[in-house]
Amino acid sequence: MQEHATLTEVGVILRTSILLLAFTISACANDLPKDPNITQDADADADIGPTGDADADTDGDADADADADADADADTDVDSDTDGGPEIDLDEDGYTSDVDCNDEDASIFPGAVEVCDDVDNDCDGDVDDDDRDVGGPMGTFYADTDDDGLGDADTMVSACVVPDGYVEDSSDCDDTSPSVAGPTTWYIDADLDGYGGTDFITACIQPLGTHSTSEDCDDDDTEVNPSAEDLCGDDVDSDCGGEDDWTDCTDVEPADIVGTISCTDDAGPFTVYGDHIQINYGAHGMWWDTDVAMAGLEIDTTGDGDWVDVTYPGTHFDQLFVTRGPSSYTIGSPSGDSIDDLTLLCSTAVAVGDVVGAVHRYTVDGVADTAFILTKTEVWNTTDKSMLVHFGITHSILSMPSSFSLQRLTDPDQDFPGTTDVFFENPPGDPLLTVEGPETGLTVGMGRCSYRTRNGAYDGGGWGSLAEPVESCDPDGMTEDYPMTFQTNPILVSSGGELNRGYVLTIGTDLWEAVDDWDDKKVSLCGDLYEVGSSPIMFDDCGSRDDIPFEPVEPGVK
Repeated sequence: MQEHATLTEVGVILRTSILLLAFTISACANDLPKDPNITQDADADADIGPTGDADADTDGDADADADADADADADTDVDSDTDGGPEIDLDEDGYTSDVDCNDEDASIFPGAVEVCDDVDNDCDGDVDDDDRDVGGPMGTFYADTDDDGLGDADTMVSACVVPDGYVEDSSDCDDTSPSVAGPTTWYIDADLDGYGGTDFITACIQPLGTHSTSEDCDDDDTEVNPSAEDLCGDDVDSDCGGEDDWTDCTDVEPADIVGTISCTDDAGPFTVYGDHIQINYGAHGMWWDTDVAMAGLEIDTTGDGDWVDVTYPGTHFDQLFVTRGPSSYTIGSPSGDSIDDLTLLCSTAVAVGDVVGAVHRYTVDGVADTAFILTKTEVWNTTDKSMLVHFGITHSILSMPSSFSLQRLTDPDQDFPGTTDVFFENPPGDPLLTVEGPETGLTVGMGRCSYRTRNGAYDGGGWGSLAEPVESCDPDGMTEDYPMTFQTNPILVSSGGELNRGYVLTIGTDLWEAVDDWDDKKVSLCGDLYEVGSSPIMFDDCGSRDDIPFEPVEPGVK
C-alpha cells in the first residue's frame, strides 16, 4: 500500500511541477517589453502561421498562397497567371502577353479601336461587324429591296462587309420595282434651241432645260442644231451633219435674204469683205467717209489682193436722194451732214451662208418717223464679182398716198491719180451701163433690174435736185468725170404700201468681163425685181426721147 501511495503522489508532484514551470515562464515573458509584430504562433515570424514568413500559410514566402513565390496565385512564378512562366510586353504597348491577344502588334491590345480588318483589335473576342464597338472607317451600304443590284439612297447601313439585302450602289430611282433602273443621263440645252449639247447631268426625273440626247454640235448658238438649215459657204455646220461646207447645204442667193435681215442698232462705220468686192461704209452708210479716212468701194478683179479704190479717190461722192411728192431728201451729201436730211435709224453687217453685205435704214429728219422708211440692202456672194443693190421704201399707214422716186449718184475714179475721167458705154436700150478706166481698163457696171428704172451719166445740172425727175444724159461713148446714175420712175405708193427697186453692180478686168458677169448673174441677183419690157429712157441732149425697147420678155419672168 505504501508503495502504491508513493507512486501516486509522485505523479501528482510531476504534473504540478510542470504547470508551475509553465506558469513561471509565462509570467516572466509577460514581464518583458512586447514587439507588436510578433504573433502567437509557433514560428519566428510576425504572423500566426507556423512558418518563419509574414503570412498565415505554412510556406516560406510572404504571400497567402501555398507556393513558394511572392505572388497570390498557386504557381511557382512571379506573375499573377497560372501558367507557371514569367510574363513580358513584347510590343511595348503597355500590355503583357497574359492580357494582350497579340503581343507582337502594338496596335492590338485591350481597349484599342476595333476597325474593319478581320482582326480582333481590342482583344474582346469579337471581330469587325461582330464587335459592337467598331470605331474605325466602315463602308456605307444601301438597301436593295427589289434585288435589281441598285440600292435605295434613303435606306443605308454602315458595316465592314456588305450585309444581305444591301449593295454598294445608291442609284435606284424606285427600289420597289426591278424594272425601274438608276438615273438617266440628261443633256443640258444651254441655248434653249430644243437640242441637248455635250454637258450633262444624271437624275431620276428629267430636269428642266435638258434632253435625253446630245445632238447639238454648238450649244451656244441657237442657229446651230440638227433641224437648222445648213447654208453653203459660211464655214458653219449649222445642221450638225458633219459634212463639208458645200455638201448637203442650201446655196443662198443675195436676193433670197432681202427683207429678212434684222436691223435695230447703228453699227457705225464698218467694212464688209469679199474676194473681189470690198466696201468701207461711212457713218452715214454710203461708200465714203472723210471723218474715218476710209476708202469706199474697192475692187480686186483678179483676186490677187491688189485692191483698187473706186469711190474714195478724186471726188468722194456717193449720194442718195428720195422724193416724196414735191419734197426731196438726201443722205451722203459731199457738202457735209448739214445738207443731209435723211436720218440713219440703224445699220448692220450681213453674213448669211456665203452672202455678205450690209443693211442701212433711214427715215426723214424732223418729220414723224411714220412718214416713210427707206431700207438700203447691198449683198453679194463672197466669191462673186457682182452684187445686188436693193432699195425698199415703206410708206406709213397713217400717211396719204404719195408719189415716190429715188436716185443714187456714184462717182467712179478707178484710174485715179492718173485721171478722174471714165469711159461710159450704154448702148440704147441696154440695161447695163459700164464705166471703164481709160488707162487701166478696169470696169464697173450698173445694170438695172427693171424697165421701170433708168441709168446713165449725170451731167451735174443741179446735182440731184429732185423737185422734178432728173433726166439722165445718154453717155454712150462719152469720156467725162461724171457720176453714174440710177433712178426709179415716180410711182404712187398707197398708205402702208411698199416700193422695191434695185440694180446690179458688176466689175471686171475689162469691159467684156463685166458684161459677161452681168449676163450670167442678172436674173439670180435681181430676183423678184427682174422684169423686162419697154424702157422709158429719156435722153437729155444726146439722143432721142422716144421709148427704147428694153429687152424681149423672157418666158416665166415677171
